[in-house]
Amino acid sequence: MATSIQQRLYPFSTCYGCGPANSKGLQLQSFEQGDEVVCTFHPEEHHSNGMGTLSGGVIATLLDCHSGAAVFVESARPVSYTHLTLPTK
Repeated sequence: MATSIQQRLYPFSTCYGCGPANSKGLQLQSFEQGDEVVCTFHPEEHHSNGMGTLSGGVIATLLDCHSGAAVFVESARPVSYTHLTLPTK
């Protein structure tokens, strides 16, 4: 099985959403798949807001942790720069 971005970059993190070292957290894991970063989450009843839908706090945590992982991956990719000189008279 592939190693998640979170496990690879910060295995000792105790973040509630994605910290591998937080056994009581959501244990979110993001994976590189080609040019994409993918995360799958299967909510359980205790993730509910009490009115039959997913808690806004859980939704915010999903977005925060997964987008953070995607930014880490993207920022590590090589960047190319081009230099252009325009002669003037």
